[in-house]
Amino acid sequence: VTLANPRAVEITGYPLPKLLGRPLLELLSPDEQPRLSALFQHALLTGESIERQETVLLRPDGSRRQILFSGAPLRDDGRIVGLTCTAEDLTASRATESALHATEANLRAVFNSSLQAFVLLDAGRTVRLYNRTAGELANSAFSRPLSEGAPLDGMLPESLQDDYRTHFS
Repeated sequence: VTLANPRAVEITGYPLPKLLGRPLLELLSPDEQPRLSALFQHALLTGESIERQETVLLRPDGSRRQILFSGAPLRDDGRIVGLTCTAEDLTASRATESALHATEANLRAVFNSSLQAFVLLDAGRTVRLYNRTAGELANSAFSRPLSEGAPLDGMLPESLQDDYRTHFS
């Protein structure tokens, strides 16, 4: 690292004097170093940019940051003399995504274990989601099984068509 802005100092956790002169690979996860070293070497030899790579950055306090970085060859009189890289800290957004996935999994478990039948329709009355109870009920009462992405209209038996049109027209 030969030059770093305040955001790089913030992401890496190194004070500027300790960051400068440090090999970039040393900041990255040892598991990722062979892959990233090959990418860096390829960029330096071919002049091709490195596009949007995710990796783990290791901070001096032992914490880890999930980052997305890109790099481009740095040239002096047409000769490649290094790489200039940018990085974005994805740690908070990845933690939010993980929490969202966990919440969604919990809600799906409650949704699917409910004894009440639930069918989620979009504005065009297409089935977007249904729970197990609704599927079992539909299998015994509808002219064909519930199917995500299919219009509800064609699934109802004739005996329910009039009520359906009355409520959903």
